[in-house]
Amino acid sequence: MGTAATATACFFLALSQTQFNAEVDNLCKAYPNDKTVAKYGAKAIEPLEAVLRGTRPGKKIGCARALAMIGPPEAPKLFASLLSSSDKEDQLAGMCGLGVLKDPRAVQIAILELEAGRNELLAMDVLANCKAEEGIPLLIERLARDPAFDTYDSLHAVSISHSTGLVAAIALGRYGKIAVPELRLALESRNKTIRYRAAQALQHIPDSGLASKLIALYEQDPDIQVSSAAILAAAATGDKRVISAVLRRVDKRNVGADLLALGMAGGDEQIPILEEYLWKAELGAAEGLAAMGSDKAHKTLEKALLNSPEESAIGSHVSDALALYPNFKLAPAMVQALRLGRGDPWSLQRILANFGVKVIPLLQPMIDSSDEQIQLFACNIVCMIDDVRAFSAVWKLARDSKRIYSTDARWRLGQLIFGNKPFPEDWFSRKL
Repeated sequence: MGTAATATACFFLALSQTQFNAEVDNLCKAYPNDKTVAKYGAKAIEPLEAVLRGTRPGKKIGCARALAMIGPPEAPKLFASLLSSSDKEDQLAGMCGLGVLKDPRAVQIAILELEAGRNELLAMDVLANCKAEEGIPLLIERLARDPAFDTYDSLHAVSISHSTGLVAAIALGRYGKIAVPELRLALESRNKTIRYRAAQALQHIPDSGLASKLIALYEQDPDIQVSSAAILAAAATGDKRVISAVLRRVDKRNVGADLLALGMAGGDEQIPILEEYLWKAELGAAEGLAAMGSDKAHKTLEKALLNSPEESAIGSHVSDALALYPNFKLAPAMVQALRLGRGDPWSLQRILANFGVKVIPLLQPMIDSSDEQIQLFACNIVCMIDDVRAFSAVWKLARDSKRIYSTDARWRLGQLIFGNKPFPEDWFSRKL
């Protein structure tokens, strides 16, 4: 094995163990590090079990979730023992671990927590994982918790808001068909917040039997947020009556939700009207085209991304829409947009990084660019890729000391190797 290959292999070994130790050390009570640690698989089992059996506070819930995601055969027994502990954090860790495993033993304590108004977000997650029917009425009650409405596209966001009503809606959406009867009744509630949240939940449970009711709610409900959520839920069913309902009133109320629904339920024949609104800088039109997902819709988005005026919001709207509905077919256009200074650079970098290591070959023209800002964009994307296979690409960028991105890449490389420990004093000057 050559010197460079040997060095790379050593870096990989250091990355795996050191980053893992840092992740376990920094693990919070819940999201998001549990999924990161779970990626380490079998090698993470012993340290995670040690945390769960120990007395150190503040780490156990995340560790229990991570261990459950790995799924060793002894995990259910450990979680059950935590559930019967007198320590509150142990109980919650046991509940969350069993919840990830969809074990019904987690349901009782989740319901008790929800009834007492404690740890509601954790409890709702557990009930949704276990699809516990006895938890549905409690979740329906929590739909009304927040008087302030979210924007119509809140359920498409990657990160979940800590709004109790929204999280309850998302949890009910995860229940699937068994939650539909209660949600159908909730659509008739006198409380507009409950109607709104119920319609949000139904966006995740496409039920053709509810399409007529949802379209009627869209057309008749006096509240604009309820109306918008209803048409998006109807569009999720694929019912073509959504198209005529929207076309009868598009532009009159919440044009953004109308245009997104048109894209969700329609086909290429709706592209002209969506394109018309896209060039009027309507975000919903960009989202509708991205949700449609056809080759012709993608071509329309690509044209808008690369040719919209720099001062216009159109490029940023396309970037935001592609963040909600990413498609690797548009990756070359996104790279070109970064090189041309079009769209939202941060959104485009994040989307490209989320495509993983397969995007790296597309970045070479950016790395070779004479424009230092473009070089930095490429470096940022590579450094944001959450995949150990990107390590060699980061290392290569860090070695190129004559380039502006070298320092940023070396910082990321040090983060991967040393975790949360201080870097060596000569880290930014030593030869790699």
